[in-house]
Amino acid sequence: MDTSLWKQYVDSLADILKSHGAQASLSDHPTLTGGAREHAIKEFFLKILPGNAGITTGGRSFDRQGNRSRELDVIIYDKNFPVLQIGANFHVPIEGVVAAFEIKSMLTKGELQDALEKCLSLAKLQKQYRRLNQIGGVTVRDQPPSIDELDKMLPGFYVYGFNGYPADANALLSVLWDWIQTKGVGRLSVPRIVVTPTAIALRKRDDIRYNENKEEGKETILTATLSGAGVNVLVADVLEKILNRFSYVAPDFTFRSMADYFDPNWYLEQYVFPTTADWKNVDVKRMPPGW
Repeated sequence: MDTSLWKQYVDSLADILKSHGAQASLSDHPTLTGGAREHAIKEFFLKILPGNAGITTGGRSFDRQGNRSRELDVIIYDKNFPVLQIGANFHVPIEGVVAAFEIKSMLTKGELQDALEKCLSLAKLQKQYRRLNQIGGVTVRDQPPSIDELDKMLPGFYVYGFNGYPADANALLSVLWDWIQTKGVGRLSVPRIVVTPTAIALRKRDDIRYNENKEEGKETILTATLSGAGVNVLVADVLEKILNRFSYVAPDFTFRSMADYFDPNWYLEQYVFPTTADWKNVDVKRMPPGW
């Protein structure tokens, strides 16, 4: 199958995202720059979101117990859920959040740590998810979902820096691992992807496995490398996350989701792996886009 059209589409979206960042940086006022970069991301996704997905900037998420996340730069949400507008801010119930973003003009150590705290504040919210099965025509509640199932259902958190870590992926990884060890969190509490135009950090999930270091006896849940193709993987992953959420399902027939066309693992293997020599501990299960 010819996959060039889908690659070109993702490549073009990545180029647009980079150009939006360059335009946002023209303002030298921190508040204006922050608003410009959030607006740039919002405008970027408005062009590609399905009609049943909404997007807002400067919002928070909340759960049924009244807990709230910290303020998030960008939230993509399911329009089937009610959204509360309080003043200029939007509050989205956690079950309705599809993806959230923290956007940085320059991804420094301090800015990355701030983004990780926001990710954790979202992960701590209490979600109401249950698996339902049909037995003899009767819907029954089954056991709680697995970690891999939760990984697919829960909101995706992404960190994007328009600049940062141009020459050292180890510095990026060090900040991430120090924070993970200090907080004692698992993989569902860290971002799916952290990316700049020159580097990418990727979280372990069901279809991305890391070769474990058995001598240290530690589970690897996140790794990083230098690559100019990380933005492409980010765009593909976000599209996959969004489109998986809005698959069309009938009682006894499931339409294939367009998410198949944006498998981030395919872009990872084809365009990131060949550009780096220090990322040999990652294995992916992937199929060409549209498979």
